[in-house]
Amino acid sequence: MLFLFYTSIVFAQTEGSNAFTYKENNNQVIELQSNHANPTAMGNVKFEFYGWEAFKITSPQGVTILFDPWRNDLTGFWGKWYFGEFPQIPVDVVISTHAHFDHYAIHQPHAAMVLERPVGEFQLGDLKIIGLADKHQYASASHHKWDQISAFAHIETGPPNNPMGFDNAIQVLETGGLKIVIWGDNRPDVDPSLHEYFRKVITSS
Repeated sequence: MLFLFYTSIVFAQTEGSNAFTYKENNNQVIELQSNHANPTAMGNVKFEFYGWEAFKITSPQGVTILFDPWRNDLTGFWGKWYFGEFPQIPVDVVISTHAHFDHYAIHQPHAAMVLERPVGEFQLGDLKIIGLADKHQYASASHHKWDQISAFAHIETGPPNNPMGFDNAIQVLETGGLKIVIWGDNRPDVDPSLHEYFRKVITSS
């Protein structure tokens, strides 16, 4: 019973899509999908910070992508973290790295596409993404003591028996000649199979 209570409190944070109410449309996406630009070509990349771990990135060609828009916990269990709602900005793509409320306001931005914990390769125009499946941080010396939460709630926050709320998808983005890693709340000791991806990011010119 405690397990069901805890998981419903912490992880039931989603709302249904309200995309049918947006005044924006996918006209830009239609144009971009036929333009197979090179993500490795040098160009100006724009970064906008929206607080917490939310970043909007605009490629040289104008592809816009937003990572991890935040929200308050709907249940009130974790208290109020933010003074307002995430802004309803138009973007081509919104991505959530994991299913915790502070990374999961995917209904707020007016996005042509919504990708939740995506894994594999995705490209639109001059922007390419590789999603890498791994696990959320589950042990910490900070104020989020996940090991203590695990003991209290009688659930496994660490692999291999963690619930989906402790899965994470790292995003490796390439555009304008840059490679950018969006870590989410991933554990620091990633699965060894992912090391090759990060070596390529570090050694690429």
